[in-house]
Amino acid sequence: RAFSSVNVEVVDHKGEAVAPRSKGLIRVDNPTVINGYLNNPEATKKVFRNGWFYTGDIGYFTEEGELVHLGRADGMMNVGGVNVFPAEIEESLKSYPGVVDAFSFPLRHRLTQQDIPVAIIEAESGEVFEIKEILEYVRERVGPYALHDLQFVNKIPRNEQGKVQRESVNHLIQQLWGNKNIGAESETEVEIKTSALDLEALTVLFNFPKSAGHGDLTSWLSLLDKDLSISHKFQNSSEQEGRGQFWLEQILYLAREFLNIIGVPIFDPIRITKFKKLEDSKYKYSSDILLPESSLAPRALFEGVLKVAFKHATWLVNADVKKANHRKRFFSAITHEILKDFSNFRPPGKWTFQVWRAAHNLGIDYRKTPGGTFQLGWGAHARMIDRSTTDRDSAMGNRWTSDKFLTAEFLREAGLPAPEHMRTSNLSVVKATAEKLGFPVVIKPSDCERGEGVTVDVLPTNLAMAFDKAKKLSPSKTVLVERQVLGVCHRLFIVSGKLLYAVKRLPMGVYGDGHTSISNLVDQQVRKQASLPPWQRSGLRPLDKTAIEILQQQGLTKDSIPPLGVFIAVRRIETTAWGGVDEDVTSLVHRDNLKAAITATRLLGLDVAGVDIISPDISQPWHVNGAIINEINYAPLLGGGDISRRHLEGYLDLILIDRGRIPIHIYIGQEKAWRDAQTHWKQLCDSGMCSYLTNNRKTLDGFGESIPILGNGLRPKIDALRLRRDVEALVVVVQSVQCLRDVQMLNDVTSFNIADLHPELHLSNPQNVPPKVIIKMIQRSQAKWTAARPPHLTNDK
Repeated sequence: RAFSSVNVEVVDHKGEAVAPRSKGLIRVDNPTVINGYLNNPEATKKVFRNGWFYTGDIGYFTEEGELVHLGRADGMMNVGGVNVFPAEIEESLKSYPGVVDAFSFPLRHRLTQQDIPVAIIEAESGEVFEIKEILEYVRERVGPYALHDLQFVNKIPRNEQGKVQRESVNHLIQQLWGNKNIGAESETEVEIKTSALDLEALTVLFNFPKSAGHGDLTSWLSLLDKDLSISHKFQNSSEQEGRGQFWLEQILYLAREFLNIIGVPIFDPIRITKFKKLEDSKYKYSSDILLPESSLAPRALFEGVLKVAFKHATWLVNADVKKANHRKRFFSAITHEILKDFSNFRPPGKWTFQVWRAAHNLGIDYRKTPGGTFQLGWGAHARMIDRSTTDRDSAMGNRWTSDKFLTAEFLREAGLPAPEHMRTSNLSVVKATAEKLGFPVVIKPSDCERGEGVTVDVLPTNLAMAFDKAKKLSPSKTVLVERQVLGVCHRLFIVSGKLLYAVKRLPMGVYGDGHTSISNLVDQQVRKQASLPPWQRSGLRPLDKTAIEILQQQGLTKDSIPPLGVFIAVRRIETTAWGGVDEDVTSLVHRDNLKAAITATRLLGLDVAGVDIISPDISQPWHVNGAIINEINYAPLLGGGDISRRHLEGYLDLILIDRGRIPIHIYIGQEKAWRDAQTHWKQLCDSGMCSYLTNNRKTLDGFGESIPILGNGLRPKIDALRLRRDVEALVVVVQSVQCLRDVQMLNDVTSFNIADLHPELHLSNPQNVPPKVIIKMIQRSQAKWTAARPPHLTNDK
């Protein structure tokens, strides 16, 4: 703490004071501080500003006003964009049992020329340490990049004032690290650039680390995606080259998983189109890889994520996925370097990644559209998706369901069971209404989603607190005081007038096994959750005071042993903060309850909705057991849990006709191809289908009129036509090798016709050959096709 006569502040580079616990520059002011240096105006200007002396130190204030000194500003290290302070590393090392003294400093990385934190430590006599354990100890307390290496010394040279003698330390550094290549095996050297032969490919130059062995990362990849299946194949002529290619394949899989974590729907393996070992190096390789769909993964994002994958691959291949601290370090790296650094690339608003994955697995075409929405399918059979909602959901339905009070009014007028409540912003009205309804009551915001701010079992003793909590979270600053009904919330997921699935929404808890106490059941689940990536965890935490009270209300203690299959709640209700447990009750829903849910959904003009029914028993009709429709949710979460994910295919079948497919006919060739395509197009139009015909130069609509479409080439025209809702069939004519790229993204092709190409490209039955195989055949025969071109065509045609 500073003396009363000394002013001390911690500020940013602009001189603005920072909040407690925020690190910044230390500056001081008191009557004894000088105001400048003689004959050195530059140094004076740098250190003395606005009456303050900037000491050149870094630190922060605690909430109690204590100054924590982190070291000299010029000693701060920047490690991968993260500021690391030697003092933090040293304090952490000194807290390790048996360490007497420590000194941390930066070395320069051999490849990246960035700071690499290392340290020397002095241990108690007779102490023996495992270096890896100390490194992990520091990283867990300071950060994943806090310490790269350390060495033991008999004594850290310090002067009488306790300052490290730099000249002596520099001599030690030369002895300890002088012959070591910092970073030689910790990171993979990589260079990424545009392919000289293919603008849609990247050339990756990288070295295969000696310490990587066979480069097998499958255990770490399976941790991110348990369904991932990777075969270990060496496709090249030599085993060394095969290991290099397999190493790259593993890193590309890792990059793809990183993209998925961000929410980018890239599911197919990233293709290697060319691979070779460079002659001037035993371990250096060059490879061309095909870029993913640019609309899904911009090049800047793909390159950045790929570099992060290379950066961590060498460490991962030598780490143990079974060790908790290794997993923790890996998850921390993903959180900071993927989820945080690339957050601006995440789809805007809420998104439903699992719907994309299900569409991909079913072969349904999907495309990102502006504003965080996306399109499933093509033309007249397409659907626009926003989270779980479709373009059939009304804007008015969205407005009504965002207000619980309005929703209840609609339900009551339609003769459906609705909550009995009062909306107000006045605490006295809340008290009067609660007394009229009878305690206990429910108090919640009138216009919040996901169960935020809801308090049940409200009594006079906690009514004011529940009111303040709800009002604070309400955008309109209004709350609902509601009669509490018996039962549990059941979510009925309604799609197109049908029940997709239903779940009983239980609070967070555990299931008994007949021989384990509740506390041990919770601990087992907490440990199991800790082994998962943070974004896959349920949110269950160790028993706390609230959980013990909930158990007591059930006549249980933490040492009680529940029977096999019996659910034990550790919270009163399911909440956004704590989460919950879902039970599948699809087969138990009484038909009257289902009819009420479908009627309510249609009443509000929704095609997709989550209808929450509070009922003691969902298998009994609502008019018998007093159940109510508590609320109707616009854009209910889809794919968030195992039960929901199992019904994704059914969801897609309900919202799409023929899984979004329309007839697509491809013709390849020149004049004859256009004539044949035009004949086919007319036949489709005559049959009553609104069919479009296009090549890379012009487009004809269903009436034979030429329509202008912005963009050069075939791809912009295909992209535009897939969005138009009147397109019931599409005929595409490919008349150049370059345009072959533009049809490779077509997953479902009704017919493939080769008209007037070189005879050696003739196929007896092209309809039975996959389009991508035909395209590859044509690309391999590009020279023959070019030689056979008519004289008036340019080389690329």
